[in-house]
Amino acid sequence: MAGLSKWFTSWKQDIAQTQQTLSFQARENPKKFYTILILIIVLFTTLFSTTLLSRKHIRNQQIETLIFQNISNKIVTPTTDLAALKKEPAVTVMFASPAAKNYSEVFQLLSRKEKELNRTIFFYPIVYNKDKISQEYQIDSKKITFIFFEKGKEKNRFTFESLETPSNELMPELNRLPMWNKKTLEPKAN
Repeated sequence: MAGLSKWFTSWKQDIAQTQQTLSFQARENPKKFYTILILIIVLFTTLFSTTLLSRKHIRNQQIETLIFQNISNKIVTPTTDLAALKKEPAVTVMFASPAAKNYSEVFQLLSRKEKELNRTIFFYPIVYNKDKISQEYQIDSKKITFIFFEKGKEKNRFTFESLETPSNELMPELNRLPMWNKKTLEPKAN
């Protein structure tokens, strides 16, 4: 305990000495002091922003290498940029974690029955920021969710797990997904 107390007292003295030195420098040569201070702030800001940008770039490279490289399907377009998709007039996005139970089955079905689909599906892998993505789009990261967006607004959705016979229902459901505003006709009662 005595050693810790000495160290803490010494540390407080060092801080006080540094404050006195900085105050003296600021009074004696303010131009030099503030120039150095601004350079230090710019340096730390640059390092911080570079770290953030490189982190995002590294994550995208990991996703492209580990996940997107395995997608050989012509109708599935991998993406990591949901903001760009929101600008599209109409787009279907598949949100799926590579750890999801039916992940492989979905891609096999899409490959096998791609001629039945009438448009491209964008695939957004849920790898990083699972909680944020799950909360923002109200999805369960353990399920594979297909969402249709029109002008950036969600219009319709379904999950792969909600299909009773996925091999028969997946493609018709994907083709029906954009028909969110179509009314179904009920048979007339006699």
